[in-house]
Amino acid sequence: MKKLLLNRKKLMQLALTLCLILVSANTSWGQQTIGSFQYINGGFEGYSTGNLAVTTSGSSNAWTIQTTVTTLPKIVTSTTNGSARTGSNFVAVANSTTSANRVLQSPTTTGTAPAAATAYTIQYYYRNSTVAGFGVGVGNGGGYTTVAGMTIGDGTWLRKAVSYTPSAISSNFLVLGRLNATYTAEFDDIVVYAGAEDTTAPTVGSSAIVSAITSSQQTINWTAGSDTEGAVGYMVVRSTIADPASTPNQGGIYSVGNTVATDEQVVYMGNGTNFTDLGLAQNTTYYYRIYTVDKAFNYSATGLSFNSTTTAPIVSATEPTIQASGLTLGNVTGSTLDISWTAGNGSNSLVLVKATSAVDTDPTDGGIYTSNLAFGFGTQIGTGNYAVYNGTGNSATITGLTRGSTYYVKVYTFNVNAAGSENYLTTSPANGSILNLPYQNTFTFDSTTDGFATLTRAVAIQVTESSIGTLKINSTGANRNSSIVGLNTSYARVDVTTNKYAHITLKNMTTNNNIQLVCGSTNLNPRQIITTSDANYKTYDFDLSALTGDQYPTINISVKDTWSGTATYAVDDTVIQSNGTYKNRTGVNTATVPRLDATNWQLEGTEGGLLDFTNFIYIDSIVFDNVLPTLVSNGTGGGNWSAGTTWAGGIVPGTNDNVNIVGSDAVNSTGTRNCNQLSITSGSSLTVAGGSLTVKNGIINNGTITIENNANLIQVNNVANTGSGTAIVKRNSASIQLYDYTLWSSPVAGQNLRTFSNNTLANRFYTYNSTTNQYNAVDFSSPVNFAPATGYLIRAPNTWAPATPDTFNGVFTGILNNGNQGLSSLIPNQFYATGNPYPSTISAEAFYTENASAGTLYFWRRTNGNISTTAYATLNRAGSTTTSFGLTPSADIAVGQGFIVSPGATTLSFKNAMRSSNTSATFLRTIENRSRFWLNLTSITGAFCQTMVAYMPEATSGVDNAIDGRYFNDSPIALTSIINNEEYTIQGRAMPFSTSDSVPLGFKTDAAGNYTIAIDHVDGLFSTGQAIYLKDNLLNTVNNLSAGSYSFASAIGTFNSRFELVYQSTLAETNPTFTANSVIAFNDNGDIRINSGSTIMELVRVYDLLGRLLVEKKQINSSETKLSTTAINQVLLIEITAANGTKVTKKIIQ
Repeated sequence: MKKLLLNRKKLMQLALTLCLILVSANTSWGQQTIGSFQYINGGFEGYSTGNLAVTTSGSSNAWTIQTTVTTLPKIVTSTTNGSARTGSNFVAVANSTTSANRVLQSPTTTGTAPAAATAYTIQYYYRNSTVAGFGVGVGNGGGYTTVAGMTIGDGTWLRKAVSYTPSAISSNFLVLGRLNATYTAEFDDIVVYAGAEDTTAPTVGSSAIVSAITSSQQTINWTAGSDTEGAVGYMVVRSTIADPASTPNQGGIYSVGNTVATDEQVVYMGNGTNFTDLGLAQNTTYYYRIYTVDKAFNYSATGLSFNSTTTAPIVSATEPTIQASGLTLGNVTGSTLDISWTAGNGSNSLVLVKATSAVDTDPTDGGIYTSNLAFGFGTQIGTGNYAVYNGTGNSATITGLTRGSTYYVKVYTFNVNAAGSENYLTTSPANGSILNLPYQNTFTFDSTTDGFATLTRAVAIQVTESSIGTLKINSTGANRNSSIVGLNTSYARVDVTTNKYAHITLKNMTTNNNIQLVCGSTNLNPRQIITTSDANYKTYDFDLSALTGDQYPTINISVKDTWSGTATYAVDDTVIQSNGTYKNRTGVNTATVPRLDATNWQLEGTEGGLLDFTNFIYIDSIVFDNVLPTLVSNGTGGGNWSAGTTWAGGIVPGTNDNVNIVGSDAVNSTGTRNCNQLSITSGSSLTVAGGSLTVKNGIINNGTITIENNANLIQVNNVANTGSGTAIVKRNSASIQLYDYTLWSSPVAGQNLRTFSNNTLANRFYTYNSTTNQYNAVDFSSPVNFAPATGYLIRAPNTWAPATPDTFNGVFTGILNNGNQGLSSLIPNQFYATGNPYPSTISAEAFYTENASAGTLYFWRRTNGNISTTAYATLNRAGSTTTSFGLTPSADIAVGQGFIVSPGATTLSFKNAMRSSNTSATFLRTIENRSRFWLNLTSITGAFCQTMVAYMPEATSGVDNAIDGRYFNDSPIALTSIINNEEYTIQGRAMPFSTSDSVPLGFKTDAAGNYTIAIDHVDGLFSTGQAIYLKDNLLNTVNNLSAGSYSFASAIGTFNSRFELVYQSTLAETNPTFTANSVIAFNDNGDIRINSGSTIMELVRVYDLLGRLLVEKKQINSSETKLSTTAINQVLLIEITAANGTKVTKKIIQ
């Protein structure tokens, strides 16, 4: 028989498990993905029938033959021997020559690759073999093994399972074939899994719940089953016959669409505990069975049985035949608009309103649209079309409008029936538009001295509502200086006690001008007028808080340099009243010219249509109020936030300032910056390049906001962010390798999950299943966005080079999250993947303040392939522990950081009060009298685990949420502390501290060998001399860890009573007891390794059960030794003689 040939070019470096949660999953290759099981299609379902392709390197999605033969293996549905054992397809193999290797190759595994020195079970069913054995193997590097004892010529399906351990790996597929011999055979239900042969069926699930039942679909949820070998999956079968009493083939590999019985079809195969059954018939009862299936495709003895009936279809409402008509728009007040219409023959009317352009999206049948008379707050249909009315009436008053904007209205009639089904008539809806009332344009004027024109009550000019009045001063003389236009309110006072700010908005500014506000005899600081285009406005704010009582304000706009020709100034609206707003005046459409040189000055009033102004400045609005000012960027390209030249008027924004970034300005923020409200106009941008920017209220983003890595944007109040612009948040991962994962959470709404890491394989995005405590692959059959406050485990891009650390530059794009975020409808004691939902760090201390019953936070920190270390670093109010990855969680949870937590309640809340600008890596707040120490468990093979004990006032001797952190069972090698027989990574102990206290430790390992326990660091009283002792109850020794580390040997197993921590030496530190229990003996790669703890060995003899001496070693003079023996697969007796002559005997299986 020739040696099987496998491709030696492929090597996929994957961990043997991805289920790194409270349970450990096992690995298998078969037809369906069950838990972390891999897909090699060992049931041959889904393939077209016909010959297999020939390839030397295997295929990622098909079974192949290594070299050409006269009769190629083929996928078939039947032969003269009968049909498939399970499903529809199986493979028929023939080798017609003895001169070359002929190997049947499975598809390559798409997830977990085979690993060297790992025992695998290759399980298959065969029929009508003409030989008694075949060669099988995994990974090629270790060759193959020959399966003996196969029955020749039997026409029934027979089962075979063989153990195979590859010594090296050079490919990642299974081979099955016969060398140097002619043969035929048929195969079906082939599966490969790690470990010994598994024939034990898993337990069935429970509590099936059917919900969301319609006429064509229903959703099924159930409680998980279990299996002694690890993770399980589920097969759901459906029938229209009550209790068909079918039983799946044990070891059979089914596919969705296969039948288990004549009328019982497989509708689901997977590892989830819920699915939606689609395409059902209405008013039909369906009978289901849910079977639990394990890695060897053993099925639970019974299926979870239940039935459900679909509903009758919803009857749609009839469509109206007469549309609404006669739309009337009127009574415009500046912020409100009255509308009325003649209703159609539908039962209801829907009114849509859009600003600036016509309504361009119709309602759809079945759509439910919530209306709000305040424009912009009802349901938005399409873009900018808002529902303002939905009811049975024929009139409404719309509020929240903006002066000067044109509003477009459409009215639709529709019917709705008792079943709640809407049917809209969308043909020719009633429509109309109206220009909302602009500001009136009335002003007064007078003249004092040459070069001045002061606005007073003396004479009035009124223009039409659709125009802008002008005060035009023409100078024909050369080099006129200091021409000032002022607004004199000699008859109207402003109460500056209640009106703390003045806001003056100018349009079409020119350079070298100033604007100044004079209140009584007080001249407030002038603001330089910044150049802008006719389309832009600038608002200049004046702080009146230093003034008291009633004041007479005057506004001056001055030309600082010499000028000639025409300078035009316009005032929008009229006189200022004591309440700080404008009132429109009435008057005649004529102008009276005061006593000025008629050849030099001219006053003009214009009416009829908007005017095309050039070379002028006009006041758009003047408002006195108690509203915080708005500081506007200068419109000349932007600059640094902290530079006065960036802002109109030269004032750098502060905590109480509203900020508006306009034009094409690009503003860059570093350090610690603050404002009250932030607006970004179209074409402008803001970059938070470092430090933190705190915005007290909302953000109106119609441009671009970019938050660089390690920068923070914080918002204080729980308000919605609006605008049509783009927000970009950048966050870099820690240094990771290909096949490493990061647990992410999005700081924005609307970020697509798949495009966040385009080059990551689609099946390497995971969500955490709180019911099964394992990660499930995300279903991308439809677009998926990051859900709020939800953690996603995402692997590094598949384009990265293996074993080369790199940083993933994450970029989130969407609407910045703000205000209350979180998860609801949770089960208190389950674990959930959540994360920081904000574009700023959050305080872990504040998180615990808000979520008082929450437990420890778990942060993914495992690097590629190192499964002997813990996967999660931990953090709670007692402190934190790290992993071999080297990163210790701090008191602040970073932007984009996901984590796992048990909420202890039905909700998990994030609020703005948690947000922090702190970027330091400090621990949680210092708790008075807190004393802690951290212990590391290590081995020379790279194992690592850290545990921590904290003495603190808030702790008790029992379990304390947010103080005691449960061990997540994420590594087969661990050192923990014990509370109530449960393992903990962090344990809080009650104060006051007593040296008589003791802390039991837990230890487990899946690899026999030598381990070391050592102190990592300490604080509190342990940093001032209090010793920490490790008591080894197996060896009866007490060891001072404060003086040095402690090394020991261990066999495979869990040892939760071997070690405990004490704080005074109750035994002599070198007073070992030499018994059989104090000696560790185990198989070490074929050798026998013996460790006698602190006892020195003199002689070791090894006997078989017949008493024959197999090997001995003398004059050892050490507490550890190794012997070689040729004895294998038998029980051996080991006699150990100590230096003092004491003898003990150990029994091992070699």
